[in-house]
Amino acid sequence: MHQGGSVTEALDRAAEAARTAAQGTADVVARRGRASYVGDVSKGVMDPGAAAMALVIAAASAAAAGETTVETDWIG
Repeated sequence: MHQGGSVTEALDRAAEAARTAAQGTADVVARRGRASYVGDVSKGVMDPGAAAMALVIAAASAAAAGETTVETDWIG
């Protein structure tokens, strides 16, 4: 966290980074786990674990800001 930054700001940045990273997993062919069984078919599909963690971090960010909802329209 940048010196002088708030926890809410740090969680906002973490949520954005997690969402970007989760979306980036759709560009990768799975080589491990269950998705590896389908090979190239996994390309274009977001990793569900990465998406779930992005939602958890977004929920923490929303809670810290006193919000009760989390944006989910980015989940394909």
